[in-house]
Amino acid sequence: MNLRTMVGFGRFGLPRAVILGFALLFLAGLMIHAPGVQAQALSGIQGTVTDESGAVIPDAKVTVRNNGTGIVTNTITSSAGTYTVTDLIPGTYTVRIEKQGFRAWQSNEVIVEAGGKQATADATLKAGVETLVVEVTASPIALETSQPDVGTVVESKMVEELPIILGGRGRQIDNFLFLTPGVQGGSFEHRINGGVSFQNEVVFNGVDANQSETQGFQSNINPPYEMVSEFRVLTSNFSAQYGLAQGVAYYQFASGGNSLHADAFEIMRNDYFDARPTDVAAQHNPVPVDKEHNYGFSVGGPVWIPKVYNGKNKTFFHVSAEWYRLNQGSSGTGTVPTAAMKQGDFSALTDTSGNPIRIFVPAQISAACQSALPVGVGPGMQFPGNKIPTGCFSANAQSLIPLIPDPDVNNPITPFQSNFESQAGVLPTRQTSWAFRSTTILRIRRSCT
Repeated sequence: MNLRTMVGFGRFGLPRAVILGFALLFLAGLMIHAPGVQAQALSGIQGTVTDESGAVIPDAKVTVRNNGTGIVTNTITSSAGTYTVTDLIPGTYTVRIEKQGFRAWQSNEVIVEAGGKQATADATLKAGVETLVVEVTASPIALETSQPDVGTVVESKMVEELPIILGGRGRQIDNFLFLTPGVQGGSFEHRINGGVSFQNEVVFNGVDANQSETQGFQSNINPPYEMVSEFRVLTSNFSAQYGLAQGVAYYQFASGGNSLHADAFEIMRNDYFDARPTDVAAQHNPVPVDKEHNYGFSVGGPVWIPKVYNGKNKTFFHVSAEWYRLNQGSSGTGTVPTAAMKQGDFSALTDTSGNPIRIFVPAQISAACQSALPVGVGPGMQFPGNKIPTGCFSANAQSLIPLIPDPDVNNPITPFQSNFESQAGVLPTRQTSWAFRSTTILRIRRSCT
């Protein structure tokens, strides 16, 4: 019996020591209580076994071994000579088929892909001694006959070697969706094969990531790069298990292996290394603040738990975590009233066509405001010359006006719009992404008396 689980992942602003400690503690507990975990049906291998004349061979022994973890799954061929091995982690497998009176057949490079794909490994057995082996070193390209879906697999090798994109939230694995023909949009939305915005489905290890809104938006739920072994983009004719989505992004998590492995990375960007602006008028300005760090680590391998499992070929783990830190200067502009406006003079206030924007006396005014107005001017009428007498200023307005800064951007066309540089200073961005997964293989023996 194969029991597999994706423990979980998320993005939280927790200290790295807390995250790692929690992940390892929870992982250890999960290993001890693994029998309670529900299995997930993932990808698999299928095939047909025949002899040299084309006749099918029933009851042949089929052994499927994961080349990375050593996990072995056994089955036998049916009366029609067919076999199916399900619930396999994507990766490279060795398939060995044996039958008394025939030479053993073995293929060492059967590739199982993510997204419920069924790899095909058909075998032709030759008559002879069982100890002799007919070895196939590479699997032939097979036509997909078990499922009608159309899609593209993005392997981890491609993710590792292609340029990294940092877009304000660190590395985002869904940027690679656009390598698939027919995928359009941006980081906020993905339109797959002509679908509308926010209608694609996101699946992690067979678990649908449902969202109440902005379906398909991944920036807040993306796992670290190193946690994804490969992913598949389904563009059309996909199975009904994916609901009513218009395209599917199916991510398969790494599961560890029999050898302990680890890696760490640091991506740094700093305005200290940046050149000054090329615009002549802006050369006297300082280089905009841009301090960016994206760093993290991954650890994977076998788990040894004394007196529970012997570890090898049975229990594996993979943990990835990364942190993104960005300090970026604010370069936007705002709008503040001009010095004349703070004195009540709005005579220069115009619309985009240059037409004056008239300001009217409120329906209710104080006696002090009425006495400050020219004779004959009252509520509902335009302030003469678009100028508000200071006698009409309320006490609150008079206390707040001195706190409003004067414009510091020269905008000759519309001096009362976008005339003030942002005073926000440095805008910090903090994001933490972590994930861990365990894979446990249990062999259950039954006996009858």
